[in-house]
Amino acid sequence: MPKRSRSHELEELSVARFNALLPAKWVSRAKLPDYGIDREVEVFDEEGNSTGLTFLVQLRATDSAELGDRVVLETDELDYYRQLDLPVIVARYSSLYDSFFWQWDITIRSRVRPKEGQSSVTYRYKKTELWGEATPAAIRRTLEVRRALSSYPQGAAVPVRLDLSRLPPEMHYATERVLGQAIAHCAGVLTRPRDTRLVQVDIVPEVDFLAVRIDTIASVTFDLPSADAGLIANSAL
Repeated sequence: MPKRSRSHELEELSVARFNALLPAKWVSRAKLPDYGIDREVEVFDEEGNSTGLTFLVQLRATDSAELGDRVVLETDELDYYRQLDLPVIVARYSSLYDSFFWQWDITIRSRVRPKEGQSSVTYRYKKTELWGEATPAAIRRTLEVRRALSSYPQGAAVPVRLDLSRLPPEMHYATERVLGQAIAHCAGVLTRPRDTRLVQVDIVPEVDFLAVRIDTIASVTFDLPSADAGLIANSAL
C-alpha cells in the first residue's frame, strides 16, 4: 500500500504555515517546475492594490531540534539565486517549534563567503531573523529600497543616516560632528536624509568597528583600531 513520506508531509506543512504568516492581501504562488525556488510572492497594499513588488522563496523544513536554526545550501544554489531578477528569501521551518527563520539570499552569501571549490555552506540564523509580526513590513521595505536603487538618479547626492544606538552617549556629539564635517566636505555627494522613503546609507559606528549598509541589500564593515577610535574623540576638541 502506498505511503506518504515524512519529507512530503513536511514540505506541504511548511508551505501551509508560510502562507498563513503572509498578510491576507499578499498572493503566494507555487513555482513549477521547482528549480530551487518554491514560492513566488506578490505584495499588495492594505486596500488590495498591487505594489509591483515581488519576491521568491526557498522553503527548507525540518523536524530536528538541532537543525531548526540553520540550513545547508549548495554554492550552486547561491550562484543561481544571484542570477535571478527577483530577490530570494531562504526560509527555515521548524515543525518542532512551528516557527520560521528567514533571510535574503544576498545577505546569507555575504556572511558565509563560500571559498573557491567549496560545494556547500551552512548558514546559522540569528535570533533576530525569526519571523515575527514586523517581518512583512521589513520585507516590503527592502523591496522598495531595491526598486528605488534601480532607478536612483545618476550623480544625485546620497542621503546618509547615522545610527548612534550602539555607541556610549559620551561619543554621540563627537561622532555627529565627524559626519557633519564629512557631508560638508562632500557637498553634492553626501546629504542628510529628508525623506525616510528614499534610498539612504546607514552608518552604524561601534567602539571598535564601523558598519555601512543600505537596508539589507548591501553592507560592509570596517575594523577600527584603538588608535583610529581616538580620531572621533579628538574631533570634538
